[in-house]
Amino acid sequence: MTDNKLPPDPMYQAQSEEEFFAIRAELREQGRKLRATDYANGKEGQKLFAQHHHAMRLAALNVAADHGKAFIRNAVLLNGGAIVALLTLLGGLYSKTDAIPRMFLPAFTAKLQLGMNFFLAGLIFAVALAGMAYLQWFAFKATHFNEG
Repeated sequence: MTDNKLPPDPMYQAQSEEEFFAIRAELREQGRKLRATDYANGKEGQKLFAQHHHAMRLAALNVAADHGKAFIRNAVLLNGGAIVALLTLLGGLYSKTDAIPRMFLPAFTAKLQLGMNFFLAGLIFAVALAGMAYLQWFAFKATHFNEG
């Protein structure tokens, strides 16, 4: 084309037809190279975005799993603790019959049985929830962590 020492003039007009075709071929080649690098950069950017998105989804999944584990653990602990407390109360009442006459204990025990049933149901549901969470994680792992 011309000297490389001088900056190219954007308003330069080719002096001959051969020079015009040479400039046009050089511009087309530069355009092809630019499109190829743009395409490669786009693919690389898509790859980086996909990796980042996958990492963020795994982090969110881990946070959700940790909160779920904490919820299940607390549900089991609270319901199991309530059952133990009620059984301790009943054991204490039956061992000390001098404070309450024995005739009132069966009626009191029948009233506590409803609360015991609710706490027992809560404990059963919490254990069932833990089992379902395990199955859900197993299904998620089989679906999303296999290569292919």
